[in-house]
Amino acid sequence: MEKLASIFCHISSGMMKDEAHRELWRQHDRLAQEAARMGRTIEHCFFHVGEFDLEKPDKVFLRLMQRAQADDLGLVLIENRERFPLSHQAQIPQMDVYFVQEHQQEVFGSQKIQIGMDDDIPQNGWVYFGF
Repeated sequence: MEKLASIFCHISSGMMKDEAHRELWRQHDRLAQEAARMGRTIEHCFFHVGEFDLEKPDKVFLRLMQRAQADDLGLVLIENRERFPLSHQAQIPQMDVYFVQEHQQEVFGSQKIQIGMDDDIPQNGWVYFGF
């Protein structure tokens, strides 16, 4: 069975567009190398810009939560804890997260959390990008 991975790249608001693109792709390249080293196939890439608002998630973060609820993310690779500033008690669907810089794998969220699902949610192999 193929081992899947998803990549989550994040920057805060306020960077110039070109600088933001460079930083997101730098994170992507680092995480893609780590996925390859782990023998995992990347299925989803999430490029998130801005703040995390669990009450009103933006499109990219909502798609991450929807894919987590659908249980098809595989292992979510994130550069470091600063790129995913949520606690284990965050009200999000359960996902396995691996922090590359810290070399730590953890489970975030809960299987009991349910969020609304869109009919137009892509199924496989998609990139989610939001500015």
